[in-house]
Amino acid sequence: MTGETNLGALATEAVRSDGLDLGAMSTPLLLRMMADDMTDVQAALRGASAATALAIDRIAERLRARGRLIYLGAGTSGRLALMDAAECGPTFAADPGQVLALIAGGAKAAGSAVEGAEDSPLEARRRLAELKLSPLDAVVGLSASGATPFVLGGVAKAAEVGALTVGISCNAGSALSSAVDVAIELPVGPELIAGSTRLKCGTAQKVVLNAISTITMVRLGKTYRNLMVDVR
Repeated sequence: MTGETNLGALATEAVRSDGLDLGAMSTPLLLRMMADDMTDVQAALRGASAATALAIDRIAERLRARGRLIYLGAGTSGRLALMDAAECGPTFAADPGQVLALIAGGAKAAGSAVEGAEDSPLEARRRLAELKLSPLDAVVGLSASGATPFVLGGVAKAAEVGALTVGISCNAGSALSSAVDVAIELPVGPELIAGSTRLKCGTAQKVVLNAISTITMVRLGKTYRNLMVDVR
């Protein structure tokens, strides 16, 4: 994060008001609480459905024109993006390089934390430049806080070359939302463990990534009825 970001003011970092003592609770109760938290995820997904649909339709237009879908993220968001991109080839026979994901810190960050990598907007700009980004491409930045410098640097670079920019964040009115063509906001509220955005935030982001890749590929004719017919 940049020094200008007040983490304590973000809903994604807030402490729940019910004053939970997780260690004093039974395992079944904790499981029920985590299941109940999915109602927040569902509400956020429904609230973002119009923006998500707009993003999908605009991404599909670019892929039809031989553009690319490029995800950007750090930490959990980046790992979710890597997984979604990797599955497009075997599931939909996506062309090599058609769906890509860049995670802050590079390949090492896919399996372990690379501290400080998310704070480098220049890394994202450099790696997108290496991909020879074009106006036909769509760049989707993921950041639970909506303030990750790596992601903000990447979408700024994409905007400079005229690529479509989409932001997926879990705070309303974030810097990421202000920087992109289409803002998908998923305000799921405070996490069971304060600030652990791999929980509700990660789940909501994963569902949106599923929707983007799946429905885009449906629009590109990669399915017949509800069957996978272009499997590799």
